[in-house]
Amino acid sequence: MLEEDRKRRKTQPRDPSSALLMQEDFTPNCPVHGLMHLPGYVKLVVDTPHFQRMRHIKQLGVCSLVFPGAKHDRFFHSIGTAHLAYNLMKDLRSLQPELCILDRDIVCVVLAALMHDLGHPTYSHMFETFMASIGHATWTHEQASIVLVKEVLKTINLSLITADEEGDDLEFICELIDPPKDELNKCLNNDSLKEKWPTLMKGRPVEKAYMYEIVSNFRSGIDVDKMDYFRRDAYFLGIKREFDHHRYLKSLRVIQDNQGISTLSPPEKSKDDIRENLCELRKTLHRTAYQHKTVKKFEAHMVDILKLCDKTIRVSGRNGKKMSISEAALSGDTVAYSKLTDMFIESRLLENEDPELQEACAAYDKHFLQRNLMRNVLIWEVPSEQEEPGFSMPQVDKFVEETLRLSTRQVPKSELRCVESKLHYGMGSEDPIKKIVFHDKQGQPRTFDVDYDANPLRRKLFLFWNPSSIEANHLDTLERLTEAATKHVCSIIGTDPVSTTLDCKLVMGVWQADPQSLRQVCLWNSRLRSGNTMPDTAACTFTHIDNPAQASIAGEAASVKPAWGPS
Repeated sequence: MLEEDRKRRKTQPRDPSSALLMQEDFTPNCPVHGLMHLPGYVKLVVDTPHFQRMRHIKQLGVCSLVFPGAKHDRFFHSIGTAHLAYNLMKDLRSLQPELCILDRDIVCVVLAALMHDLGHPTYSHMFETFMASIGHATWTHEQASIVLVKEVLKTINLSLITADEEGDDLEFICELIDPPKDELNKCLNNDSLKEKWPTLMKGRPVEKAYMYEIVSNFRSGIDVDKMDYFRRDAYFLGIKREFDHHRYLKSLRVIQDNQGISTLSPPEKSKDDIRENLCELRKTLHRTAYQHKTVKKFEAHMVDILKLCDKTIRVSGRNGKKMSISEAALSGDTVAYSKLTDMFIESRLLENEDPELQEACAAYDKHFLQRNLMRNVLIWEVPSEQEEPGFSMPQVDKFVEETLRLSTRQVPKSELRCVESKLHYGMGSEDPIKKIVFHDKQGQPRTFDVDYDANPLRRKLFLFWNPSSIEANHLDTLERLTEAATKHVCSIIGTDPVSTTLDCKLVMGVWQADPQSLRQVCLWNSRLRSGNTMPDTAACTFTHIDNPAQASIAGEAASVKPAWGPS
């Protein structure tokens, strides 16, 4: 079937209107990028049902419940990404004519940038968490994007997409959206990428490898997708920090790395700017918004609700076939999949007319409309490998089990939720700066293997309590759970309770103690000040106090009760 499709596209006559499609007559106005000038073929894709459905998928999922301004959608982010890719390709062709960038190369890169998020279902990335929770951890939205991209291009029958000796344009677009990053990086690390490129990539030859760094960068993760959503998300979240993507993209040149592979190269003087204003911006967005404690609570509640909906809601697919939400995501049925939007789920939860959906509707009303959320037990700033050599992150299930074992007030294990949060530069524990090939003033490649300013990975552990009902003594239960969790942290990192408390943000019912406030109000007894005997963790207790000035020792630590009420 694929071979027949290739033959059809090879022999397909060129549309006489192709020249018109290249004209920049699609001019949407963007709050982030201003007036954008895009070619006509972009509007052909935009005016399709699969693309229009992204108007109903919020870019940041449930984040708008905490940051009310963050209601922007995947629709405009995709157009903004295409705008950045288009301008970059035009600039490279103008500045480096020796690259022999063809019109069809630009078309493919722009279309890949435009359609890279077509496969996002309801609530964006949170849906992947839902799929993983029901046993489909390998499912990704990129896989769905590829299916929808092929359907869209088949629908509009765009004659600009061809296949010949230069490469297969449809394959190229799909590879740009979802490149085999693990295989490419493995070959890059063992100096075999040039040799194995023809077997890995079918869209374009190795001479055009740099094009695979524009939409979904397999080398460093720094691409136009991130350039747009960093700027767009910060704008709508109200975060006054931004990276000058315009200057960065204008400064890029294509050079060869030490293996003779072409790559996008920024000037070496931009290294600190990339570190401070791009890499750190990513961590800021994750810490402040994407992985905010209340956002994580809403996500956990919504995953529970989606599990209930998955048992009841049926989605109509091709030929009227009925399937569950998860089946629609896995089936490859584009008719069913295109219905998975935020509006599709929320409308059914708000209608509350299906008797079989009563439990899900009640949960939505309780947690989302009345905002009765699970409670914070503990938020632990997990030490890095540099701070604690040999430290290993505890498994979340074991952390919950040990907390329950140490607690003097037992609750069902199902009511405790342990969520790990990772704050990094986009490549886990790796530093993307090491992956970038910079160039000096003479155009020669420069790399930086050691950067002492790098702090690529920080982790947090959230422990939440989701009681099935609120009892009169629930605050006391919450305190005891927090005390047990803190003792467990002590045993993991081998420190005393006061030091551990200083490293944790503890939220117990109506009081909160963060590291700074604890340092200001904790009264240390002489044993701790002199560095002598450490207290027994079992003897450590925590006491509420109304006024930091009236703080008194309870066991070995005191905590703060602020005036702002429950967290």
